[in-house]
Parts: sequence; structure tokens; C-alpha cells
Amino acid sequence: MDEILKVNLSARPEESKSYRTVPFTVREGCDGIEFRYDVTGGGVIDLGLEREGESRGWSGAERTLVLVEKDAATPGYLPGVEPGEWAVVLGLHTCRPETEIAVQIRLIGEERRWYRGDLHNHSHHSDGRHLLENVFRFAREHHFDFISLTDHNTTAQNEFRYENRRFLVIPGMELTTYYGHMNYWGVKKPVRDHKVLNREDLEGKTGEARAAGATVSINHPFKGPSVWEYGYDVDFDSLEVWNGPWSDKNARAVELWDGMLREGRRIPAVGGSDSHGSKLAHAINYETSHQIPTTWINSESRSVEGLLRNIRQGHVFITYLPDCPRLEMTDRQGNNLMGETVPPGTEITLTVMDLRESDRVKLISEGGVIQEYAGLLSLKGTYTLTRERYLRIEVYRKTALILDEHPDLIIRGKHTVADDREAWQMAALGNPVYREM
Repeated sequence: MDEILKVNLSARPEESKSYRTVPFTVREGCDGIEFRYDVTGGGVIDLGLEREGESRGWSGAERTLVLVEKDAATPGYLPGVEPGEWAVVLGLHTCRPETEIAVQIRLIGEERRWYRGDLHNHSHHSDGRHLLENVFRFAREHHFDFISLTDHNTTAQNEFRYENRRFLVIPGMELTTYYGHMNYWGVKKPVRDHKVLNREDLEGKTGEARAAGATVSINHPFKGPSVWEYGYDVDFDSLEVWNGPWSDKNARAVELWDGMLREGRRIPAVGGSDSHGSKLAHAINYETSHQIPTTWINSESRSVEGLLRNIRQGHVFITYLPDCPRLEMTDRQGNNLMGETVPPGTEITLTVMDLRESDRVKLISEGGVIQEYAGLLSLKGTYTLTRERYLRIEVYRKTALILDEHPDLIIRGKHTVADDREAWQMAALGNPVYREM
């Protein structure tokens, strides 16, 4: 629940070149601070922010609206919304006889919702062709909530500051070895050195990244020269089952993941475009898109810590593109159950939105497909989890339909199975709801 504070102030000429503050309290559960002001009657009023007497930013008279979040902020301001005593600072540069100042402060409460973005990207800081400015421009223009920078064996990309953004940047690095790749998310410098020659080295690097606070994900286990060879009894939080456009390698990764689920392992599945870019550094199009696939995270907070914690908890589904079917598995109160463990006999509400009539929706448990739907534009139903150990959803769509709806989309090539328009592509994949054992 948001909390809004409105204060109206009068300022007179004799107060020019002084300061006034509007105090407020930030409590636990605050996800952001938005404040604005409006000046009538003439005058020049500067704007700033402080916490317990320490400046947290200043924009003079250049901005009338400022947003500060846990891991992002309007340029000129520091991220962070720690509990404590705060104040909007007004610099009364020039006041007129009729100067009036209306201040509004909105304390944005934590609220669960779905955030979408891309967890696996490359730039010119490694073997990608995109400039970071263009990666971020794409994310802003396509309304990403988050994007992670995961260049190979380097963290230089994490030092880049892009001011004109409305999305969260998750720092990362793809640990790239001769026997497989891993993403380390959440810290700017997860390891001091990237060299890995054997499993013992890998475990050492992962331990170091863990100590720094990183979330760890195994990438594209069956992709070309980057096949994962260390086994799956190493330390990791999630498995990238969907890498770039849908392919036979992704299908094998889903099969591998489903085998882990059948064994009783609760490994969250994630996706990532692994976009490296076109031959022209300035060209960003659907062929190399940073949203194929799109990863959706159900989180109470758009913060690095919040999003990564919810990845680890399996509150994730993946879609081919942002406008592909959206999945929900909820309880009777509408609370997300994807990734959660529920008692036997729990009734799960299943919702699939933005279907096309030819799409195929499959409910899957450890025994395989237990129910299939077709000919629907949306699905709303219930399923009671009794004997099944888990329940998850997959949606398939014809290649022809994806291409017809996105005529500039190129999904043929060395990483895809879409050589004919009649082939089926995965359109959406969700993590399971688990039954208590």
C-alpha cells in the first residue's frame, strides 16, 4: 500500500537563500520514494533529498519529479530506501511575495507483481557487437523492468552508468570455461579471477561468488562448444533451459530439467536471450533481440535482491516474446503459487492469457502430460493437486503464427529448429507448484 504525504508551504522574499525541509519517515516494506513539487507565484526553488542529515541527492531547479528506488534513482540521486527519518530539502533560491510551494511525497509500498526482462546478454565488453548504450536503449524502448549484463569473464560492463533508464540493471558475469558456462548475478565483481580448468576450480569460483552474494545459474547445457560437463551435483540456484530462440537444444534442456524434477530436485528454470548482436554495432532487431525469450519474475520488489531471491524460489515463467501467453498458478486469494509447496488437496487456479486458437496448452507432472487444451483464446480453470508431486504448464505455438505476427522476426538459423512454418515452438513455460511430501 502506497503512502502519500502532501504539504503546502508559503515562502516570502526575506527567506530567499535559505532552506526548508519536509520531513517524513520510511518504514520497512518501502520499495521506493517518489517526490515532486510545484511552484506558483514566481520564484526559483531548488530540490534535494536527505536521510538523517546526510544528503542523498540534489537537482536544483532542474527537476520537479524524482524517483529513488532500492537499486536505481533519478540522476543526481543515490539509490536506496533504508528505513529512517528522511526529508525533502527545498532550497529557497529566490522567493516572491506570492511564492507557494506544493510538495507531494509518495512512499511506494512493496507489492507482488510480475516483472519482465532478460537475464543473459552480451555487449562489446566481451564478444557481443552491441554498445551498452544500445542495449539499454532497447531495454527502455521495449519497456523492460530489468536486464542483466553477463559478458564473458569480465565485469567492466557493470561499471557503465546509463542515466536515461526506467529499468533495473542486475550486475552479472558469465563465467566462461572450456567445459561449460555459468551466470553469476547480483554483484559487480563476483570473483577476483575467472580461470577454471577443472571441477575443483569451478567449485572454488562459485564459493567465492556465493560469499560475495551472487546467485548462480548454469547456462545452455547443450549449446555447441559450451556444453555443460561438470555434472549437476555442483552448487547452483537455477538452470537456463531456454536460451535464445526455441531450439532442439532448449528442448533437451527442458527434458533434463524435467528429469531433475522427477527425481525430487526443485531447480528453478530460467531463460535468457544470450544476445550477442548483429554485425553492425548499432543494429538491434528481432534477429538478435534481447527479449527472446522473456523471463517473468513474480516479486514484491523491483530490486536486485528481491528479483534474485524470487528466482531462487522459482517464482518464474518464460515466454518466447513479451506478447506470448502469460501464465499464472494461484490460490483462491490470487496469491502466486508458482515455485511454492502446497499441502495435498490444494486447489490451484490455472490462468493462461493471450492464447491463439491453434495454441496447445499442456499440464505436466512427473508422469508426463496429464491434460491438454486447444482451441482456446484464454484458459481459466482449477486443478486439485493430490497425488502428483508437481504441476507445471507449457504452451506451444506454430512457427507460422509467430512469424505472421512478427514479420521482421528471424528465428531460423543454427540455433533453431524452425526450418518450416508448420513446426511447433515453445511459446511459454512455467515453473511448477510442488506438493508437500
